[in-house]
Amino acid sequence: MNNTAEILKSDKFKTAIISLAIRTRPDYIDASKNALLSKIFSVSSSVYKTKYDIVKKLDEMNGSVFDVYVIKKGDEHIILFFMEVLCTEESDLKEPLEFIKDIVYKPFVCDNKFDLDTFKREKNRLLNEIKAKRDRLGEYVIDKSVENMYDKKGFGIDTIGDIEAVNSITPSNLFEYYESIMKNSPFTFIICGNVNEDSVKNYLRENFTDVLYRGFNIEDSKEKFRYKPKECFENANIKQGKLCIGFKTGITLLENDIIPLMLFNEILGGNPNSRLFLNVREKEGLCYYVNSYIYKFKGVILVQAGIDKSSYDKTLDIIKSTVEEMKENISDDELEYAKKSLIQSFNDMYDISSSLCDNILNNIVVDRKRSIKDYIDLIEKCDKKSVMKISEKLKLDTIYFLSAKEEGENA
Repeated sequence: MNNTAEILKSDKFKTAIISLAIRTRPDYIDASKNALLSKIFSVSSSVYKTKYDIVKKLDEMNGSVFDVYVIKKGDEHIILFFMEVLCTEESDLKEPLEFIKDIVYKPFVCDNKFDLDTFKREKNRLLNEIKAKRDRLGEYVIDKSVENMYDKKGFGIDTIGDIEAVNSITPSNLFEYYESIMKNSPFTFIICGNVNEDSVKNYLRENFTDVLYRGFNIEDSKEKFRYKPKECFENANIKQGKLCIGFKTGITLLENDIIPLMLFNEILGGNPNSRLFLNVREKEGLCYYVNSYIYKFKGVILVQAGIDKSSYDKTLDIIKSTVEEMKENISDDELEYAKKSLIQSFNDMYDISSSLCDNILNNIVVDRKRSIKDYIDLIEKCDKKSVMKISEKLKLDTIYFLSAKEEGENA
């Protein structure tokens, strides 16, 4: 899919979405450079030297929205430029594309270094965000679980960065990293709205030729399974313990098996009528909340629960037994409810232009085209036997428990 751009022409929306995805596969240090680079991109360039200048320009473009951030899809960390512009009539998007071009190609640099004031400010802002993330305990425990599952490599690297790694970044080595991205990383535009496709593609060919048409030649790493699950414990000044259990399957978004796995997750803990909710909370009263979530690019299922420390062993046993039970028995009602829930979530994407763009980006990353309708058709055709069979691929990998600190303990 090394096209100039993936364009979804539609007059359904009053705005157009422009996404520029810069795909990277960073190590632990470079992931922090991605995070800092995205922050600097979002507030400055040599054309728009301050955040105020950017906001002023966005106001001139009918109050357009602009941001840059890093997202993770499998082992890839993607620097995503996002712009939403008013587009009630067919447009060539020349002005907003020119704006993005100025941000990407003309960073605020002097003597091969990022502007020092901008660099220091955004570096401090990033460090504060990393520190603050520790206070968002649900998010923190999930990230720590994934980090332990993948040993701080690929999918196991947090997109927000690491304090020690961020502190090692300088204005000059960040600019060197920026130059390496501009020379080597695949760039892809994804655009949705009432646009003139020919005009947009001609503009991109004329102005972004040096970064387009690139692809990744690196093969995805094969899933590694542990002989024995890894248990991680941490204490904190909290009243309620946070448990996160990670299962690996080796299934990726590229495979058809992802559909029964998504349905399995939905039945396990993806909705209010899930097995885990009924078994752990309703029947046993062991938790304050319990649910499960699937990372489709890696085929990873995470089970989360809020529990007291005294309930740890019993909760863990019930979660394990619930997964085992589903290998043998799933009811018709459970499967039907899961199908309806998943199909509704895919149908909802038709009404959200950013979701349509995200599905296109998913296809680019896995190098396989699968439309929303394709997903819905596969869900409808999936039978109970396939869902039960897929459960056999779940391998318990990591158990992470953040518990309330007892008197006399240090956090």
